Amino acid sequence: SLPLALSPSCLFSAGGAHQRCHFTTDAFHTGSELFANQPRQDLDPLVDLLVLSQGHQANILDIIHLLKEALTRV
Repeated sequence: SLPLALSPSCLFSAGGAHQRCHFTTDAFHTGSELFANQPRQDLDPLVDLLVLSQGHQANILDIIHLLKEALTRV
């Protein structure tokens, strides 16, 4: 953990330097994975919505025709 890595006993020992480097490497690795995955997580719902709306736009004339036909029969 960070407090352990920054404790005086670790700061002045060779093993402490190794622990600090390991902790820093893990933190940067975790951060880079989150950063790399963030755009995909943000765009997936948006892309799904766009694909759904494209389907509706492609069929809008059929939908209008069906609604007009239903209204004329009522």
